[in-house]
Amino acid sequence: MGHTLAEKIIMKHIGGKSVKPGDLVVVEPDCVVIHDIYTAFLQDKMKKMGLTKVWNTDKIVIMHDHLMPACLEGDPRSLEAGYELVKSAISTLPAVSFTS
Repeated sequence: MGHTLAEKIIMKHIGGKSVKPGDLVVVEPDCVVIHDIYTAFLQDKMKKMGLTKVWNTDKIVIMHDHLMPACLEGDPRSLEAGYELVKSAISTLPAVSFTS
């Protein structure tokens, strides 16, 4: 039987080796999308892990769409966390190596 689209994409990123459901593979993503709802959580986790910057600023997109406009008391914290992540990424742009 042929491979699914997802399997073909993963196979391309691991050098063409065959994969099947249940296989454990490690690949570098082409792009990572973070929704605004999760930015405060991500910022907290990064601080607990001692991480100060993202691994590759060219591959991260923060979508500010769920909390715009901010209508709940905690919403501004998530938006501010997203802005802080972007600012830290820009200020440390030459140093893009970080393990997440």
